[in-house]
Amino acid sequence: MNLTAVQIEYIIREVVRRLTEMNQATPATTGVELVLAERLVTLRDIEKRLAGIAKVSVGLRTVVTPSVRDLLRQKKIQLVRRPTNSN
Repeated sequence: MNLTAVQIEYIIREVVRRLTEMNQATPATTGVELVLAERLVTLRDIEKRLAGIAKVSVGLRTVVTPSVRDLLRQKKIQLVRRPTNSN
């Protein structure tokens, strides 16, 4: 089987994406940043996890509900969208 460079790159990205998803099954709090891997972020997901948090990071395609955006704004917590291999 001969693979092109594009096919190899795709395979590598897919493997890394899947491994990243497995490692982020439980979102991590790193310092003052809460990193979320969910595709949808609701108030229930974050309201008890914001103590000491200054920034919440989500993927580019993650849906953040208006109530979450309002709560983050009220608490002066920055919402950051970052590209991921799955987004």
